[in-house]
Amino acid sequence: MEEPQDVPGWLSSHLTTCHYDGFLGFPVEMELVRQILKAASVLKTMKIVIDSHLYSKEKLRIHEELGNFQRTSHICQIEFDEGHFKVFDILDELGVFDDLLESAI
Repeated sequence: MEEPQDVPGWLSSHLTTCHYDGFLGFPVEMELVRQILKAASVLKTMKIVIDSHLYSKEKLRIHEELGNFQRTSHICQIEFDEGHFKVFDILDELGVFDDLLESAI
């Protein structure tokens, strides 16, 4: 994805908190978060609410990938909230979806 040519001044010097609700981990979403973390020099908190319908393995991949993104702000913390619909996580931990995922690939 292309680097943005101009970053608004308010983003780099004023944004202290960013909240992304309903995060699914699509490449465009990952890139948006990467760009914000890279540009926001006074960002304190990036809160990401991961869609509750995602499987645990996908949530883990998102956590790991976002956690490795470069941050311009040295005090920035990424907080994750995984939603509140836990039945999918329980079924996923039991391996109910493993066969479905393998047959879909």
